[in-house]
Amino acid sequence: MFIIYRPVFLFAILGGTAFASGFGLGVRFLSYYLAGNGDGKVQSLILAALLMGSGLTLAVVAIIANLIAINRRLLEDVQHRIRELESRP
Repeated sequence: MFIIYRPVFLFAILGGTAFASGFGLGVRFLSYYLAGNGDGKVQSLILAALLMGSGLTLAVVAIIANLIAINRRLLEDVQHRIRELESRP
């Protein structure tokens, strides 16, 4: 029910969490790299890129899910109005 009526909230939280985690790992890698200890920490960079990409993808899914939810509400309203008009004598 929550995904149907408030999809932006759910997907925005998931996407924001994934993006923030990836950003934190990217900052961690950057700090090690600037300190000269970046060797062997490439896995953090790869995971950061994956998490940030997933976060952005989930943000796009949130927008699309919101548009679908709005369309569903509009169609329900139109269907209700049509039924009212058809039921009148």
